[in-house]
Amino acid sequence: MIERGRGSAAGSGEAGTVYDLLGGASLGMFLGILVGMSATPVVSIVITALVALLAALFGLSDKSPFSTSAAGARRLIAFGLSATLFMLTGIALRTHETLAPSVDHQREVLRNIGYADRTKEQTEMLRYLRYGLVPAGTTVNKVLRRSPLWQQSAQLLRRSFEKSLVGRYPSDIC
Repeated sequence: MIERGRGSAAGSGEAGTVYDLLGGASLGMFLGILVGMSATPVVSIVITALVALLAALFGLSDKSPFSTSAAGARRLIAFGLSATLFMLTGIALRTHETLAPSVDHQREVLRNIGYADRTKEQTEMLRYLRYGLVPAGTTVNKVLRRSPLWQQSAQLLRRSFEKSLVGRYPSDIC
């Protein structure tokens, strides 16, 4: 166990530097992946709270509150670099749908629940499941689309699709 105090490994020398860099980098990785993978504006509230907590962490120093200590500077640099790197990684993962099931996999699931291969209905269902595009010939009022009933039906369809994945393809679950 590491003691805190004068001459301890956590606060001085090479070990303290490593802890500062690892602390800043791990927080940067968390925040970068969170920002990069999110597609909703709600995350901005969470990010604001996290940045406030991080500012408190970086502000904890033995020196005056108006200057940054060497430990705080190391944490800040590690945080900034890792947050940038992992935000770009998260954006790449989200953009290229790396963590999403493949189209072939979704096509197979639709085939198992009754949609014939390469039919218009299967293609339209794939477009709806992957991109939220309403099938051709279906009209939806803009007011109705914003209603809770429309959102619930879309969520029910998505949940039933996800339930059909459970237990069949454990490595491919999104």
